[in-house]
Amino acid sequence: MIARIFDKSNLRSLLIFFLLSFLIILFINLCKSGGSFTYDKLISSILFCSFFVFVIYLFIKLGDGGSSNIFFKGIHLVSFPIVWLFYPHGPGLVTQKIFIGILLICMKYNFIQAIHSNKNVSNIFYYSLITSVLIKFNDIFVLFHLLSIWIFLNRNYYDIKYLLGLLIPIIFVPSIFYLINLFLPPSAILVFDNAININIIDFNSQLNRNWIWFGLMLIAVWVTIFRRPSRKIFINSPDHESRFIFMSFWFYLSVLIGILGLQIGEGRWLLSFIPIAYFFGIFLENIKSDHTKDFIIVFSILGMMLFKLIDFNIILI
Repeated sequence: MIARIFDKSNLRSLLIFFLLSFLIILFINLCKSGGSFTYDKLISSILFCSFFVFVIYLFIKLGDGGSSNIFFKGIHLVSFPIVWLFYPHGPGLVTQKIFIGILLICMKYNFIQAIHSNKNVSNIFYYSLITSVLIKFNDIFVLFHLLSIWIFLNRNYYDIKYLLGLLIPIIFVPSIFYLINLFLPPSAILVFDNAININIIDFNSQLNRNWIWFGLMLIAVWVTIFRRPSRKIFINSPDHESRFIFMSFWFYLSVLIGILGLQIGEGRWLLSFIPIAYFFGIFLENIKSDHTKDFIIVFSILGMMLFKLIDFNIILI
């Protein structure tokens, strides 16, 4: 029944997606507060749910490269709130990483457009611009320029204008940030402290919530290797291959950042949330039986709700 509801993107699936997202966000907030309900928790859950839905809509909308089909598949509308329930939540969110996630979503759009659109120079410029800005937050994002090379090789760009579109942001963005830092107080400059400090994860001291997240990572790895989508899956979206390539790169880079502790500030695994939810949606989509999908969805929600209650010491065992 649930799988059939999310088989297509329509008003009913959108409403249920919003309701499910709100209930899961409210539930997590209640767990963080020890199970006590306040109107502040309700208001903050509504606000964060609205922002959560907006970010997911932005991710899915921009992922279509301007095609008439707004959403990948309806099943992704249930994968994102479910995976958020799996996420190893700490005491709070890292605003900086949310901003980075939005920039990555916009970068994905420009990456797809640079390959499939005729306005290639502007999209290469914007892709390079976003990458250059991300590097100011964390030097590790320089690896996204590997996809810039892939764009050039894929489209056979030999004209000087394409090279200029790539190099202008790389040259001028650091200078612009340097000038901005001259007028910022020292506390604000720390936002752009992008130096990499390796803090390799200690697997022997990981909490149970992290091991569950590792399980979803393994599902994502399995999807990237064995379930590369065919043209039949996203029949209305000819850019599905480049989308899959970008999301795979984003996922493996986020795993590298998490394992080596290359992130700036808290939230070791936050940047992996969107790609894991994306691949979990593909995982569900490849299951042929609706009954099996329903079982996985219901078991995931109920099982993780019980786990969160235990993990936050709401239920003592």
